[in-house]
Amino acid sequence: MRLTALGKLILLILIVGVAVGGWRWWQQRDAAPGAPNGTTASVPETTPAGEKKWPWSGLVERFTGASKGTRGSPGSANDILFVTTAAKKGWVVDQVKRFNDSQGGKYVITTKDMPSREAMHAILEGSVKPVLWSPGSPMWPARLAEVWPQSHPGSALLDMSDPNAYRVFLRTPLVFLTTKEKAAYLRPLLSGPRCWEALRQISMGNKRVPWGRFRFSHADPITSSSGMLTIGLILMEYSERVGQSGNVTAVSKSRPFLNYMAELDHSLIYDDAAIKGTTALTKAFVEDPGRYDLITAYEGTVLSAAASHPNLAVIYPSPTATSEH
Repeated sequence: MRLTALGKLILLILIVGVAVGGWRWWQQRDAAPGAPNGTTASVPETTPAGEKKWPWSGLVERFTGASKGTRGSPGSANDILFVTTAAKKGWVVDQVKRFNDSQGGKYVITTKDMPSREAMHAILEGSVKPVLWSPGSPMWPARLAEVWPQSHPGSALLDMSDPNAYRVFLRTPLVFLTTKEKAAYLRPLLSGPRCWEALRQISMGNKRVPWGRFRFSHADPITSSSGMLTIGLILMEYSERVGQSGNVTAVSKSRPFLNYMAELDHSLIYDDAAIKGTTALTKAFVEDPGRYDLITAYEGTVLSAAASHPNLAVIYPSPTATSEH
């Protein structure tokens, strides 16, 4: 299968990280002390409860910087190291057990959970050498293949244009996760063609929610594929709304779009769960639905949780995006 248009879009979103990071740096440099909405930003803006909001200023450094962590490889020659993401851990563990049981010890797959970006850097540095790798998006192997020859001259790792070079074995759409009670109010607003604009209006307080303060979160867009998909959908909708869908790169760097992102940021909660990624954020919501009113998550993870948590409700962005593993 070739790299999809969505996969190419995700690569494009890296430009957004650079643009937003640069914009945030400019704000920090030139804003006067005491300016509203955290524009001085020497420290992350906080909510009344002391929760950190999104540190856009770190996007560029965190994406381009190498991972400091190291990971080992299995010791046995028969061990097959499979590096995967925590978002699909339960399903993968079941499949790996089936394989291992069928081999009678001849081959043994061992799994290691690593965030996609961290795994990419670890493979590039040689600190982890998987036989199989399943990141959360085609973006990560495409980026690894791009930079691999720089540290391994004359060596090509992967050709993403070759449909036989890799296999997509899991697809799951991005969804909004909330509770049934709150979905009754939010679904009419967020299931239409301008869902992100509606979310911006709610975030800024132009549309007030019946329960008071509104709290929204998504996973870190630099370390998490779901966070990157979230930013991608926001950029797509905004570009179409301003009549610039054919010039998304320029839109991503424009001051109006960066202002738009800042307005969406009014109710965005950046906490430890969001930093850790999709799985941690979804788990935090399921364990305490009062922690956020709405998050973005993967449909597959949410449907698994819904079996034991019947109060959960899913709203589908229109359009949504599909994460390819």
